[in-house]
Amino acid sequence: MRHVRVGPFDFAILSDPETDRELLADGDAGASDALRLTIKVRSDLPAPVRHETLVHEVLHCILSVTPYTAELSDVEEERLVRTLAPFLTELDFLAHYRDDE
Repeated sequence: MRHVRVGPFDFAILSDPETDRELLADGDAGASDALRLTIKVRSDLPAPVRHETLVHEVLHCILSVTPYTAELSDVEEERLVRTLAPFLTELDFLAHYRDDE
């Protein structure tokens, strides 16, 4: 299983047919859960879209461990994440997320 570190936390990255069905049912390309330390990304998306979706969800996780969580509405957070994700994807800052062995 793949993981990405966000601050002191390791988030499991779920991307499999079961995850695809859950996300499709909700109309989402990805989702994150800061309490369960999980990030879900549809595996059936083209690679560039999967990567940007992962960056998008990691940004939500980053915000969840900062004081900004209390200051931003859901709409404001989503606007911020949607603004930053394409640019950070270009920087390829998640190129080295890790697999458990």
